[in-house]
Amino acid sequence: MPNSNPSHSTPSKAGQQHNSTKQSVFNCFASCPRGLEEILVAELETMGAQKTRAVTGGCTFEASWRQATRMTYWTRFAGRIGLELARGECTSEDEFYNLAKSVDWHNWFRLSNTFRVDLNNLGADIQSVRFTQLRLKDAVCDAFLERFDERPNVSVEAPDVRIFAAINPTEAMVYIDLAGENLFKRGWREEAGVAPLKENLAAGLWHIARQSEAGKNADVFLDPFCGSGTLVIESLSQLCDRAPGLERTFAFENLKPFTLDWGKELQEDANRRFNAGLDKALTTPYFQWYASDITELLIDIAQENLARAGFEELLDAGIVQFAQRDALTVEPPAPTGIVFSNPPYGERVRAKGADVPEDEAYERLFKAYGDHLKMNFSGWTAFLFSGDLEIKKTLGLSPKRKRPLFNGPIECRLFEIPLTRGVYRPRANQENPAEDSANNAAKNENTDN
Repeated sequence: MPNSNPSHSTPSKAGQQHNSTKQSVFNCFASCPRGLEEILVAELETMGAQKTRAVTGGCTFEASWRQATRMTYWTRFAGRIGLELARGECTSEDEFYNLAKSVDWHNWFRLSNTFRVDLNNLGADIQSVRFTQLRLKDAVCDAFLERFDERPNVSVEAPDVRIFAAINPTEAMVYIDLAGENLFKRGWREEAGVAPLKENLAAGLWHIARQSEAGKNADVFLDPFCGSGTLVIESLSQLCDRAPGLERTFAFENLKPFTLDWGKELQEDANRRFNAGLDKALTTPYFQWYASDITELLIDIAQENLARAGFEELLDAGIVQFAQRDALTVEPPAPTGIVFSNPPYGERVRAKGADVPEDEAYERLFKAYGDHLKMNFSGWTAFLFSGDLEIKKTLGLSPKRKRPLFNGPIECRLFEIPLTRGVYRPRANQENPAEDSANNAAKNENTDN
């Protein structure tokens, strides 16, 4: 049913005098990778979100326009943030059309702006998502047509403005998107390896690892499967207070409530905080990062990504070091530290041209890598993110904790594995020739995340 709070009121018909851009507070929705909902709630609360509630794949909250745009600029974990502009009872496509048309769209964007619409069906009894989505587009266009005798243009590929709606069996919600491109796109990536990890999920993995007892006290970090450097860059962004939105644009910049002064304030604040974070890391080094991958091209890409993200000084100072190495030959750079990695699994485990099945290649690599960790990394803790839910059996190591998360549709776990000191006992079925064969095969099959 319609929201009864006056500060959240929505216009009853197109073109009425009510200006929803002047609301003091909005109902909002932020999406995120499944498994990061509570982390996202806590993050947004630090930026002023009120009445937060975690839901599957995101959270709802209340915020002002300035708070919501700042959250969009600074969130590390969200995928999109939307302002709710209409909510009401909805049991038919016509009711949905009327609800969407009631929004004062002309107060939010201009006729010269292009737009697109998206719809999420949450179990509503509708003819088709496509048809109902077209009704949403028609409602926006008709609202402009009645006021200006002209319609704004639709752009599916590169819209200035994005509108999305959700509809369930009894109710519909209409939002204007503040992000534009998904927020995991930070603006520093030009190339990526095979199936790269999304940046907001990588940021969440780092946050979880750092909140652990082992992570809180660590100052040496190692990723032996670094690929295009996503985990390294997202960790550095948190260590050095780099805003995720520093080098990208947002849809909220195309909306009428946005001002150049507000954009300048956001940018200057982000620059100041990042410069302070870099200065701290360079003048009083408090961490050391080592990253490697078997593929030389990916190491080049990772270093280029790092430089585009603004961390080139850390490379030059040796605080972050990249190397082309087989993970099975990487030695610990310090007596204790954190192995923080997204090792290859599924289709990513095999190099092109490998002559063994995927499953066999994966099993060989991980058996060899588990043995390598046990032999050489006593005293360290490994945080491994993997879609192999039985990694204990595959690696031959027992996780202390396992955090359920989703990498897109793939159910995964972040495994925390203490590599305790003790005597290493070789596997009973690994005679030296077989072990050498497995290691050599794994060298050829080890690929990036």
